[in-house]
Amino acid sequence: MKREQSFAGLSVTLLIVLMLSKPVEAAFEAECPEEIKTKQTSLAPPKGWAVHVDTVNSRQIFTGLQIFEGHPKDGAPLSPEAGAPPAEAAVAPADSTAVTDTIYKIPVARETYVVCQYSDTNQRLIKKVTKDATTCRVRFSETLGHVQKAVCQ
Repeated sequence: MKREQSFAGLSVTLLIVLMLSKPVEAAFEAECPEEIKTKQTSLAPPKGWAVHVDTVNSRQIFTGLQIFEGHPKDGAPLSPEAGAPPAEAAVAPADSTAVTDTIYKIPVARETYVVCQYSDTNQRLIKKVTKDATTCRVRFSETLGHVQKAVCQ
């Protein structure tokens, strides 16, 4: 009987500790695809002109990543944290890729979006950052020569 009470007490204690523990939030990560494919539609040509649109335009290559305060349609890109220079380049042991991080502070109670930009198109990929994130680190790969991803916590 004592053994059952001891086990029950331990179980209740463990349950209370788990309930009171704040869950560890996973970091939000956004890695832009290296390329996208778009298709333009035909326009109504001016008088005297004809239109030709390729069925499939060439692939559009990833050119950059921006972080926006509010929806990107509002046109308010965030600037890197004032006075915080990009982190020093470091070599990641797993893949030997030199990386540099730029830090962005997310304004309190504002929606934030990661925006992927591509060549030869106005199309952008957007992803909303989790609302509990307070900073974003944009990782630049010296080896690859471009931004790898945004990691927000």
